[in-house]
Amino acid sequence: MAIRIYGASDDLVEIEGDVTDEVNPGSSITVGTAAAGVVVKMRYGKRKGAAVWEAVVGQIDEGVPIPWAVTISGLASQGDNRDHPRDYTAIVDIACPPGTPVRHGGKLLNPPQRPQERRGVPA
Repeated sequence: MAIRIYGASDDLVEIEGDVTDEVNPGSSITVGTAAAGVVVKMRYGKRKGAAVWEAVVGQIDEGVPIPWAVTISGLASQGDNRDHPRDYTAIVDIACPPGTPVRHGGKLLNPPQRPQERRGVPA
């Protein structure tokens, strides 16, 4: 499942997909591991008098290419769009596999799920 990252207001960044969370824009979002992945930094600022979100995307390690397709797009004003109602943000889509670690400021947002123990049922 892909991860989508975009600015939601002047002080929130939304993460959707395998992870769904709202984070502050102060720290980078890392998708992947220390060995290979993508770093995304969302910045809010003024451009030509308008407030917009910018996306900065990079690889984690200098010698290791980004392992998945990354798309940066945006929407022109299209009225009510259910997939993304904002027209003032860059949208970053990362085509990573399910379970790919996602961190914000070093905090893991999608810890691995442990299988639930079933009582009374032999393993």
